[in-house]
Amino acid sequence: MFLRVLLVNAAVVTVFTHGIAWADPKPRGAKAADPNRVVELYRGKTQIWKVCGGGLYYGTDGQASAWCRKHKHIVALGTWRVDRNARVCREITWHWPEGESIRSKSDGVVCIEHVVAPDGSIWRSWPDESEWWSMSGDRGLLKGDRFKAQKKRRARKMGLKL
Repeated sequence: MFLRVLLVNAAVVTVFTHGIAWADPKPRGAKAADPNRVVELYRGKTQIWKVCGGGLYYGTDGQASAWCRKHKHIVALGTWRVDRNARVCREITWHWPEGESIRSKSDGVVCIEHVVAPDGSIWRSWPDESEWWSMSGDRGLLKGDRFKAQKKRRARKMGLKL
């Protein structure tokens, strides 16, 4: 039950990282974004999850890791990539202590679609959502691994390598 709540929170957190941003329908005339441009938008940045006080880091080497202050004894490790359709796909596994053992659960592959509008702006949409969010001035993606120390400490306590 606890993990189900965590995974739902992670999905909700991903959607609500835009502060006071408004969702719109897919821009008219939008086409798939250039995958290389999308890689540069994410590489080496942390997607801030305001709801839980943490975030997901998109490493420069295709590695991904996540942590939330709200569930500080849990850490997620995995990978990310951008496919030829400019979707950012990540697959992370959550790890947490349970008694004397360590439990793990993958949240599967989650892909965020990206398009470019005729004016050149990039928009994204999460799976099973009809809303599109402009990435112009997105303050939810911040340079660097903002929670590296917390993730490293948590991973080490569980015998995991970050």
